[in-house]
Amino acid sequence: MLVLFLSPVALDLGGRLSNGIAALIAVGNWMLSLLLATILEKHKLNGPLEIVMRRLVNKNH
Repeated sequence: MLVLFLSPVALDLGGRLSNGIAALIAVGNWMLSLLLATILEKHKLNGPLEIVMRRLVNKNH
């Protein structure tokens, strides 16, 4: 997510925003991922990367 927002290749907000705003974006991103992880754990669901990894591993067996 940070690459999408701050990278010059993507939205290039890193070149236009101050360090404080970039830090706020990073903290907001972290809080959003923490919230998502909590919701997934509460509902006993696997995350998207875990689903893909399990499919790849089980496909070979």
